[in-house]
Amino acid sequence: MLTVVIVAALVAVTAANSASDSYPPQAITRSRISQQCAGYCKDSSKFSLRPDSTYVYSYEGTTTSGVPGATNETSVIKVTAKAHVQVTASPCELILQIHEARLLDSGFKGLQSAERQREFAKVLEANPLRFSYQDGRVEQLCPAADEALWALNLKRGLLSVFQNSMADLSKDAHLYERDVSGSCETTYSVEPMIWSDVKVLKNKDLQSCSGRGHQTLGLPGTFSTKAKSVPIIKSEQFCEQTIKSDDGTYLSSARCQETHIFAPFSNGQSGIRTTAELSLSLDNIVP
Repeated sequence: MLTVVIVAALVAVTAANSASDSYPPQAITRSRISQQCAGYCKDSSKFSLRPDSTYVYSYEGTTTSGVPGATNETSVIKVTAKAHVQVTASPCELILQIHEARLLDSGFKGLQSAERQREFAKVLEANPLRFSYQDGRVEQLCPAADEALWALNLKRGLLSVFQNSMADLSKDAHLYERDVSGSCETTYSVEPMIWSDVKVLKNKDLQSCSGRGHQTLGLPGTFSTKAKSVPIIKSEQFCEQTIKSDDGTYLSSARCQETHIFAPFSNGQSGIRTTAELSLSLDNIVP
């Protein structure tokens, strides 16, 4: 899911090569980056991206976990990076490349660089992710053959925020959408803005998802693996996208918040609450 990875990020970096390849229902093909990912290219009715250009976004993702009512302490993991989305000669063949990745976690002096920050950045930045982009919908992912599972899931979470599966940007929609969360019932609603900009609100009840994964927004988690066996009593996701239509039609910014509330422990303690927040903001478009 755009979900919380139940295993902490630092453990994930160490165990990346031993993780099993189990994914929610989204087409994934391990390949060489030189291979084409999109098997076809449908006509675009919503988005118009500039061929042979790169859209540079600032990316920020934060996962916060705590036990409300039982303690004031919270655990925080934060990821920041530059996300370069390259449009090839085909508007359906896109490549995501991560740069300037940083991993921070909560310490005695607030957020600070995590112990294995350098290794985290090295693995996350190592491989570009080629994907099929069909007028807003991410249909196929073609990661490098040696891409670490945790790194792939983080990139999938980013693309979940980038994705818009509506048929028409002027009409509300109710549909099933496939992403890192699985196949989920999703509601889109439109809020017109000034000029030609459009604000889109997207809501998912994550408990309705089939093929549900084990990640929040693809972000690293912050709490013990003991939480794996604790049932979730509420799980939801809310996103807001701003779409611009000047020199093409493209995603200008997006933010998502995903919340999970786990059932109270059997000893009467309060349940765990985990919130993941992710944002993308367009910095510039490079020809």
